[in-house]
Amino acid sequence: MSVRSPVSLGRSLSTLRLVGLALALPLGGCSGGTVRSVEQARPLQERRALAVIADAIRDAGLEPVAGRQVSLGDDVSVKLDVGVHGKRYGVAYLTGADRQALGASFPLLKAGSTELQVSRGAGEDEQARVLLLQDTNYLFDDMNDDENEQRTLTAELRLTRDVTDFLVRARSARWP
Repeated sequence: MSVRSPVSLGRSLSTLRLVGLALALPLGGCSGGTVRSVEQARPLQERRALAVIADAIRDAGLEPVAGRQVSLGDDVSVKLDVGVHGKRYGVAYLTGADRQALGASFPLLKAGSTELQVSRGAGEDEQARVLLLQDTNYLFDDMNDDENEQRTLTAELRLTRDVTDFLVRARSARWP
């Protein structure tokens, strides 16, 4: 067994770092696109998101229906974008304008949260349940490349998963 001196060991580590850097540089240059930050991403368009939500409801063996206004109490209401036929629950896809209309008095989950936010209706809508989905949780960028297609698909799959989880919860809790 040979023992290396500290100087020899230091040179070996420096050589490894240089080799690693030399290997990493060409790989970084082969990405084929511009590196984009999260700040350049935008949410799924509402029209596309509502189609994905309706598809998730159909995939669960239910029939999606046009939404309606649901009172959440204290003069706060939200548009249920996609409801479920014969049920008092559905999904609201909240855009920036929707969040502003709800106002600061209505607590929303922090953007990026993985927790589902389900609100119960108030007054005449007290049996209603609304899944509040914030568009900022379903981001992609609009570059035309394969990587962007994957990000768009990821955003849509996450939206589908969230709606499916909500529907499973609704069925298991036997919501009306």
